[in-house]
Amino acid sequence: MDKKRLLAGIILFGSLWGFSECIIGSSLRDVALPAGAIMTGVFAVGLMAAIRILYKQPGMQLGMGLVAGGLRLFNPFVGCFICSAIAIMAEGAIFELIWHHLSKDLSELRKPTFSISMGIISAYTLYVGGFIVTQILTPLFSSA
Repeated sequence: MDKKRLLAGIILFGSLWGFSECIIGSSLRDVALPAGAIMTGVFAVGLMAAIRILYKQPGMQLGMGLVAGGLRLFNPFVGCFICSAIAIMAEGAIFELIWHHLSKDLSELRKPTFSISMGIISAYTLYVGGFIVTQILTPLFSSA
């Protein structure tokens, strides 16, 4: 895959993820729903897994996470949420770590039990990992 197409995909899908976090996530928070769990567990994992299967490019989800986190950091709709911006960036990095070896052989995902298990494990690990990274890095960034 050429670098221009890869960069365009990172910016496109990262922007889609970032703006959905800004718009849908803020709307979910307004109606007192768990926006973090819904956006990470459904939208982010689904988008990153679909893009990994379509593009088959390691590193793309990390770039998408950086773009989406940057958009969440400079949210034009509500304001800055440094915690969620850090969590989004961490989720992209954690997804890359989980799927690094798996994406070399996608034939394993054809088994329904394996694909469901990977989805559940990925969603839980992303949510918990994003929370832990946020708790560590937010005080460092906000005190600087």
